[in-house]
Amino acid sequence: MTVPPRADFAIPRHWVVVTVVLFVVTFALGFLVKLVPAIGVAQLPLDAALNRGNTPVLDAIATVLDKLDQPPVVAVILVVIFAVMWLLKGWRTALGVCVVTGAGWVSCLAAKYAVHLPRPDLTDVPHQLLKEASTLSYPSGHVAFVAALGAALFMAVAQRSSRIALVVVFGILAIV
Repeated sequence: MTVPPRADFAIPRHWVVVTVVLFVVTFALGFLVKLVPAIGVAQLPLDAALNRGNTPVLDAIATVLDKLDQPPVVAVILVVIFAVMWLLKGWRTALGVCVVTGAGWVSCLAAKYAVHLPRPDLTDVPHQLLKEASTLSYPSGHVAFVAALGAALFMAVAQRSSRIALVVVFGILAIV
């Protein structure tokens, strides 16, 4: 007699396909920008325009968000997410959300080191918050973490209204 798979461990097959496709697209875009430098140069006017719109409040938000990509901060966020999800959805779902989020965040390192794309030269930008650009820039660990957490929570909730709220909130966070 075969035992039916547990519903709380089941991941729809299309999510696996989407994940693999997005991972491949991430590598492809990184290598494309590296091989065609004009694409990277084209973003510099946008960077300069965003730089001109700085305010003390936006600077404070950006500085806080910059700290989110550090392993101790990520660990604390994942512990909080685990605790909340355990209370709301059970420990298996909580563990799944944390594993998907952590794996998504860490997997961006593979693309970061394979593509090896340095940060753009922003010496002409007058207002620089990031004084030392020692890390590689693509893909952004901050965006990878937000995207992975958003995707994990999206998979964990079933209600349409909750999913819409997650898309809106994490879409805004990814842009910021």
